Amino acid sequence: MIQPSSGPLAHAGMLAALATFPGLVMLTSLTGPQLQAADLDGGVAGDLQLHGFASQGVAKSSGNSFFSGTQRGSADFNEFGLAAVDHVNNDLTIGMQIFARDFGNEGRDDVTIDWAYGDYHWRDWLGIRAGKIRTPLGLYNEARDIDLARTTILLPQLSIYNESTRDIAESFIGAEVYGDVDARVAGSFDYAAFAGGVQLPADNGIKDQVENIPVFSVTDVTVKDVGGAQLFWNTPLTGLRLGGTYYRVDWAFDGAATLPTRSGPVTLPTSADINTCFEVASAEYTWHRLYLASEFSNARTQAVDNLTAIKPIDVTRTGWYVLAGWHFNRWLSAAGSYTVDHYSGNTPTATELTYQKDAALALRFDLDPHWVLKLEGHAITGDAALLRQDNPQAINAAGAFMPEQHWFMAMAKTTFSF
Repeated sequence: MIQPSSGPLAHAGMLAALATFPGLVMLTSLTGPQLQAADLDGGVAGDLQLHGFASQGVAKSSGNSFFSGTQRGSADFNEFGLAAVDHVNNDLTIGMQIFARDFGNEGRDDVTIDWAYGDYHWRDWLGIRAGKIRTPLGLYNEARDIDLARTTILLPQLSIYNESTRDIAESFIGAEVYGDVDARVAGSFDYAAFAGGVQLPADNGIKDQVENIPVFSVTDVTVKDVGGAQLFWNTPLTGLRLGGTYYRVDWAFDGAATLPTRSGPVTLPTSADINTCFEVASAEYTWHRLYLASEFSNARTQAVDNLTAIKPIDVTRTGWYVLAGWHFNRWLSAAGSYTVDHYSGNTPTATELTYQKDAALALRFDLDPHWVLKLEGHAITGDAALLRQDNPQAINAAGAFMPEQHWFMAMAKTTFSF
């Protein structure tokens, strides 16, 4: 849900480009490998740049908590970043960003290295980067932490942008090959292929996702390896891009499982080997002040537990969204979206079938080249993005999760940059 930026956002665009490193001032209509390569072309050899940003938001929801505390109102919603990029020469660029975030019970403002790597751009059609790299996943994953890069506050809560699964999707430690191939009258193609691993924080959202299945408690989550590829076609029609991404994560958890027996519940140590495969189809179109985008995502998670008494996990999360945005002038823009997301499959406790539909409207005010204010509202039906841990009031006496099915969430957020 990133929107093109202009006018007083020239500085903000540069900031966001630095904050994602594989970026460009436009940010919004350039994603994936094209966005990454463009930043290197635009750099000046020997030019060291330092920028930072600070964002603070509030959220209030009715009926359910989207993240911890939003039902009563929460200000545990912020990001802070400081990025440095050095264009060593015309081909080599190095950079890093330190980052901290608070999203309810996740993040806790712990300072982390968001990304840090070197990028050698040998030719337009071939470059390589190595280090801690933002994962090319869908249109917007590489700029998901940069509030300045879009009109909306939240990205659509599909599997690829869901806040609870971001720890295995936002970045990886490894290497990536990328490039832009000129197809002449057919336009051009941007590609990326990557592989590596992920270091998860101790307090990660994946643990919350596993424990959302009430039979499990988790002591440790590890990622074994990740890999994937992305391809975008810049069509001959100016402003139209079509693409797809494949991303696989092999991971595991250790913990305990509580099983019912005739003599009462029994808790046993357990572990599981898991793989999650993401498949994403993307389309975006920009024309003057108009921006249109849509994505379809499919994520299948399969797990085999070492306890034969627990049936294997096989869950598919499928979703899509459509988005339209418009820039009225240099200080005001708006975006509206509709997102559909649902789970289906088997868990140890039940056959799951949950869904969520979200109609959202956002307004962005560029009050100053260094100051942005956003307002956003969501009318939501369903509960696919909710966690039991954030909504204890929705667990009934029998232990079933019964959240409100029609609820609303209002959000506001402001970002300062230098």
